Amino acid sequence: MKKAVAIILTIAVVAALVCVFVSCGESKETGIKAYKAIETATYSVGDEYKSSDVVIEAELKDGTTIKVTKNLVFVGEDELKLDENGKFTEKGTYTVKVYALEEREDYFIGNWTIKVA
Repeated sequence: MKKAVAIILTIAVVAALVCVFVSCGESKETGIKAYKAIETATYSVGDEYKSSDVVIEAELKDGTTIKVTKNLVFVGEDELKLDENGKFTEKGTYTVKVYALEEREDYFIGNWTIKVA
């Protein structure tokens, strides 16, 4: 009886592993191939700055295009002329560097231009 249970469990484990390997082999490459563009943001004096307003277009390895909005790091935000509530206080054009995941040159996506009128 123990031998039969062991054989059945072994078959179940092997079947599960086969399913896992087959499903992994069929998945598409969906990683980011290239970042295409960062749209310029336009604000008015008194508008609230939000880094979530950034619009970055990226091409995936399968050829489709997506908008990237997560896992971004912004460098240069301290140069923006903001009040204590995060609202713009002066007109001008500003540049913020955008990185994926962390501030490293190999993760640099591009410069985000912010225009305040």
